[in-house]
Amino acid sequence: VAFNRACILVVVGIIMARLVPASFASYLGAIPGVLGMARIAGVALMTVLWCRRSLTSGQKVWTVIAIAADAAAGSTGAFALFASAGCALAAVSVLALYRRQLAVWLLLFVLPAAIVLNVAKTEARASEPPSAGRVAALTTLSHDALKTLGHPDRSVLAASADRFDYSELLGYIVVHVPRDYPYWNKQSYTELPFVIVPRVLAPFKPRNTLANQFGRLYGTLAPNDFGTSANTPIQVEAWANFGAPGLVGIAVLVGLLLGIAEGWFDARRPDGFVLGVILAYQIIGGIESGMSAFALAIPTVLIFIPVVRWALTSPVPIHDSAAPPGAGSVNQNGWMTGR
Repeated sequence: VAFNRACILVVVGIIMARLVPASFASYLGAIPGVLGMARIAGVALMTVLWCRRSLTSGQKVWTVIAIAADAAAGSTGAFALFASAGCALAAVSVLALYRRQLAVWLLLFVLPAAIVLNVAKTEARASEPPSAGRVAALTTLSHDALKTLGHPDRSVLAASADRFDYSELLGYIVVHVPRDYPYWNKQSYTELPFVIVPRVLAPFKPRNTLANQFGRLYGTLAPNDFGTSANTPIQVEAWANFGAPGLVGIAVLVGLLLGIAEGWFDARRPDGFVLGVILAYQIIGGIESGMSAFALAIPTVLIFIPVVRWALTSPVPIHDSAAPPGAGSVNQNGWMTGR
C-alpha cells in the first residue's frame, strides 16, 4: 500500500512540477512548486522502503524508472539541473543516512558529473532556445557533456567548479556594499508573505524579477540583461540588505530553523524521515534563491505531514540490520524505538 501511494505522489508531483504550462502556473504562485514536492516525498518514501528491504524486485525497477522519468520531464530548454535532479537528490539524501559508504561513492561520481554537466549546460543554453523541447534539450545536453569529457579544458572545468563556490560572491558584495553600491531596498524580504499566494487571488502581486534586479544593480549582470537571474545566496542577500548585522541575523535565523527541524523529525520513523528529506530539499534551494526558498520550507512541510501519513497508513516493518546507523530497535508494531 505504501509503495502504491508513493507512486501516486510521484505522478502528481511530476505533473505539477513539470507539466503545468508556465503561463498558467504563473497565476498560481508557488502552489505548483509546493505540490510538485509530492514527487520528492514519493521517491524518498520508495527509497526508505528499499533500504528497509520492503520492496520487491519489480518495485525497485519502478523506483529507478520514477527517478529517471522525473529527470527526463525536468529537462527543458532552461537546463535547470538542480530542479531536474530533484528525485535523484531525494534518493541520495536517504542513502546518505542508510548507506553512508554507498553515498560517499555516489558523491565521488556525482561531484565530477555535476562539474561536467554545468559546463554542458552553459554551452547548451547558448545553442538552444528556452522553448526547446525535452527531447532536444536532453540530446543537446548529452552531446555537450560527452564533448566536454572527450576534450576536457582545464580552465573551463575550473570555472565550472567555481560556480559552486559562493564565498567569492559574498566577498564581492562585502567589498562593494555600501562603498560603491547602495544597500538593497529589502524588497526580497517584504515580499515574502506573497510567495505562496496565487496571483489569481492577488493580481497586485509583483513579478518575481528580484534576482535579475539584484544582478543588474550590483554589477553581476550586464545593465541591459533583463532575462538572466543572478544567484542570490541567503548570506549575500542579507549583507546587500543590512550589512554585517544582516549576515549575523540570517545565520541565527537559519540555525534556529535547522534546530527546530532536527527536533521535529525522527529518522527512525518513515514519516519523519520523508518529511526531513522534503525540508532538506526545500532549504537547499536557499543556496541560490535566497530567503524565498526558506519561507516556503515550513508551509511545505506542514502541507505534507498529512500527505505522508496518508501514504503510510500501516507501519513499515523493518529489520535491525536495515536500520540507519544510530537508530533504535524494532518494536512489536514494526516501528523503530530509541536505544
